[in-house]
Amino acid sequence: MILAIHQPNYLPWLGFFDKLKQADLMVILDEVQFPRRDYCNRTMIKTAQGVQWLTVPVKARAATPIKDVELAESRTNLAKHWQIIVHNYGKCPYFPQYAAEMAGYFHRYHHRLAELNLALLKLVAGWLGIGTPIILESSLGRSMGKGSTRNVNICRYLGADIYLSGQGARAYNDEAAFASVGIELRYQEFRHPVYPQRYGEFIPGLSVIDYFFNTGGDGHGV
Repeated sequence: MILAIHQPNYLPWLGFFDKLKQADLMVILDEVQFPRRDYCNRTMIKTAQGVQWLTVPVKARAATPIKDVELAESRTNLAKHWQIIVHNYGKCPYFPQYAAEMAGYFHRYHHRLAELNLALLKLVAGWLGIGTPIILESSLGRSMGKGSTRNVNICRYLGADIYLSGQGARAYNDEAAFASVGIELRYQEFRHPVYPQRYGEFIPGLSVIDYFFNTGGDGHGV
């Protein structure tokens, strides 16, 4: 079994879903400490002025686990995000194809950040035809440790043969720890597709919604 492990990011880039597609199972790390100024509560979109961050305001104290992070004024702030999305993507060729379904997620109440992010991840995975199961670390019912040890323990507990890691984790993965328990450490090889975008030259790494609204999910992304 190929296992991927990832934090619950807010409308992440296309590479996240490439990893999900390659895995047999993905574990969402909702027990780890909420990382400030990271992708858990923000994403990038493209505007006429360039890249813009969309940040979900949250209520979180130091060392708060992601699963316990609450949204601040959920409906008001998410509705503002949707207005920004409509303003910048409303004239994209495939916006009408996805807008109605996505809009509902920005106009309903969400109590916690992980709940919102997981719902959006599953929505986009469905658009891409990805059926990989996604489970929460908190559902495992036990502490898995910290850092690279945490990932090794999750793999062992779930019976994974292969751990699929992002390239950015090369710096801190304990490759010897995976090897010592017979788990293959495999790194994701993702080549970002270049596709037509509004507002000038192509910018990679944006939220997955940029891909869908501009291409309709043409099948060449993941």
